[in-house]
Amino acid sequence: MTSHARGGLVLLGILSGLTITPGAKADEPILEEVTVTAQKRAENLQETPISLVALGAADLQQRAITNVADLANYVPDLHIMPFGSASTTLEVFIRGVGQVDSQVTEDSPVAIYVNGVYVARPVGLATDQADIERIEVLRGPQGTLYGRNTTGGAINIITTSPQDQLGSSELVSFGNFGAVRSQSMINVPVTDNFSIRASLDWDKRDGWVTNYGVGADWSSFDQLSGRVDMRWRPNDAVTVDYSYDRGKDVYTSDLYQLTIPSPAFSYLPAQPNRLSSTTLAAPYQPSNDLISGHTLTVSVDTGIGEFKSISAYRETYSDEYQDFSANTSVTIYRNDPIIVDQHQASQEFQLVGSTSAKTFDYIAGVYYFTEKAGSDDTDRIDLYDIVTVNNVTAINTTYAAYGQLTWRPNGTSPWSFTAGGRYTRDERRAENFTTAPGSTSYDNFSPSGIVNYKWSEQANLYAKVTDGYKAGGFNWRE
Repeated sequence: MTSHARGGLVLLGILSGLTITPGAKADEPILEEVTVTAQKRAENLQETPISLVALGAADLQQRAITNVADLANYVPDLHIMPFGSASTTLEVFIRGVGQVDSQVTEDSPVAIYVNGVYVARPVGLATDQADIERIEVLRGPQGTLYGRNTTGGAINIITTSPQDQLGSSELVSFGNFGAVRSQSMINVPVTDNFSIRASLDWDKRDGWVTNYGVGADWSSFDQLSGRVDMRWRPNDAVTVDYSYDRGKDVYTSDLYQLTIPSPAFSYLPAQPNRLSSTTLAAPYQPSNDLISGHTLTVSVDTGIGEFKSISAYRETYSDEYQDFSANTSVTIYRNDPIIVDQHQASQEFQLVGSTSAKTFDYIAGVYYFTEKAGSDDTDRIDLYDIVTVNNVTAINTTYAAYGQLTWRPNGTSPWSFTAGGRYTRDERRAENFTTAPGSTSYDNFSPSGIVNYKWSEQANLYAKVTDGYKAGGFNWRE
């Protein structure tokens, strides 16, 4: 079974960014300037015609946001919840658009990016990202600049780059259920033009439902993540950034309990109140994720714009266990285990610039992405001694070219007009050992148009028409 989807959006909006700073008079609003890169260039948030929420380092620290899952309570129209079998694998919805299943043969319509690199699988999204500088949540289709799988929107995670001054930080916090979080960072300028920044996050918590049987408590986790960033600036026109990130989770899933009697299993006891302790008939096992990635970004000031190359390779491995039996007497159904092993590589070239009179702003780029992912799902119905194994392999390749042009009459006019488009070619293949291989391909063109009026220093008015595209795929669960 194959499918693909397109999403369109017509948006009228007012961009406003008034903030009253301490000590300012009530009738003297002060505009707080926030820089974002939602349109592939550094811009003032108040002048960016996108439905956008940006959280800087101070906001993230104040709210203890260290991963995608932590955003759920702070961004309107963003809904996030974990999958039943894996608390670190997330269902992400923006404006009601998302996906309730996680298969290597299908993609989420909300795209996740880390430093400009697309993260194809939702596995491990709840893993902490070390040393985050900013998170941007773009709501609605983002087809022109971000491409496939952004019919709901996109989430950009931007980490802090190495600085040219020696520095370090340490933040430790404690909580109930034995919770401990440690965030460490050190920044070292090795030479005048070469710096290294390293960070390490450790986050653990005991489970909040005690397991009196064999195995760990439910809803516990122990996460360790870190990254190393290097920046080399051989001259004023060239910047070379390399980063390596790695995260490991060991966790237990949430407890499923029967709150009302089941007609199908009338002999099972129901527990209407939330349990604080219990045991299951089968030994409970932990789950684990291992995620890592390399990114090399080269930026060159060419005189006609900034040329940027973003090369990336990422790996994801997940081994998940879940017992859905919800009782102490007999094991009914469990996933033992669900294994996902994924590798992806991508290459993007961009040219971002403006004419000398600021009459035109332009963005152009080409993109390549390839992925090989496999999953082994083992379902055990112990009540009837049934074991089913579903082994799936997916190979996905994407090519794209895009461009966007903004015209500002006379260079200083409050009016600006933007047009853009992106062409995408998707090639997808999937196979397992029980059915014949499936393959398909898709071609898509996603246009966009924006009319923007700078009403004042504090607010912009804009009208936007845009299109998005979700890559087709295969549903192997049918």
